[in-house]
Amino acid sequence: LCHEVLPELRLMPPEKGAALLMRRFQEHRQVSVPGSIWMRYVESHDSLRAEMLYGRAGANALMALCSWVDGFPLVLEEGELGAFESWREIFRIRKDVPALTGNESDYASVKPPEGVFACLRGTGRNRVVVLVNFLGRRVQGRVSGGGCDFMCDLPSLGYGVFLSNGKPVPASTRKARPVEGLAGDANAKDDWSVVTNEAR
Repeated sequence: LCHEVLPELRLMPPEKGAALLMRRFQEHRQVSVPGSIWMRYVESHDSLRAEMLYGRAGANALMALCSWVDGFPLVLEEGELGAFESWREIFRIRKDVPALTGNESDYASVKPPEGVFACLRGTGRNRVVVLVNFLGRRVQGRVSGGGCDFMCDLPSLGYGVFLSNGKPVPASTRKARPVEGLAGDANAKDDWSVVTNEAR
């Protein structure tokens, strides 16, 4: 992700970037040896820090993406500085939602609004939908396909894990607001954190 896809994303409009990510992840699934586990990372010792390239909100959204798609997230030493609480919540949700730690993923079936990354994780009744808004503005629109049909409402660079009916997954309802799930504070200028009911 860090060296292959993200540099290409920076050269295109954000509206096209989410679709490119979904296509690339689906291609990775098709060419992987069954049982392969991908290591996902947004920065390495050979790259600039993600926060420098994408801002704090963008780095958080990318960490949610890396943590909630198939594979496992890699955090560069001290990469969490300035985002510890947000990343801790992202990792807690990964741990608490079994569908996010399995190897089942589908990047082609779910159709999100333009600029929103979508991934179907898990199998059967344990399926969840991962959404990440890569636009610099709020996105409201229909998420359909793969057994899903609901309206999403994600703030700029917001992200969340949802059931197929659009409700936040039970493990994230302690912190998430209905419809938006976990999301960045659209009013924050330099800081980005998980929106909680307590913070409202």
